Amino acid sequence: MLVRRSTLVAITVLLLTVQQSYCRGNDDNAAVQLNQKLLGMVKNILGGNDISATKSSLAPRAQLVTGTSLKDLHAVVNGELKGYSITEGHGVKYLFENLITSDDRTAAIVLVKTSSPAIGERIHSIVFFRKPNGDWKIASWHISK
Repeated sequence: MLVRRSTLVAITVLLLTVQQSYCRGNDDNAAVQLNQKLLGMVKNILGGNDISATKSSLAPRAQLVTGTSLKDLHAVVNGELKGYSITEGHGVKYLFENLITSDDRTAAIVLVKTSSPAIGERIHSIVFFRKPNGDWKIASWHISK
């Protein structure tokens, strides 16, 4: 199944609009803590830090979507698939960060635009789900380019 670039751009703009209205009306401490936690997890992964924490943050059937490819995210993190990586390497800069959550805070999408000397600019969309025990797991990770 092919997803057109214009469709992905439209979805991202819609999500950003929803997030902006959500954030203006909800500044409670729990939302701030969730934002810090999930963005912290994403930045840890993008920076290539603490591989064991990265592996434990993945849902059992987590997938990587890049272009028209759908890959097992566990295999990507373990380095089993050449040419696929979610890390940005040293010198990564965060140009944009955004968090969108469901009303009951059991699902979230993190949007991050990065720039790194090794890769250039990319946009990451990461889908999280909260397990009944409260742990957040990454279900899918989409990378532009």
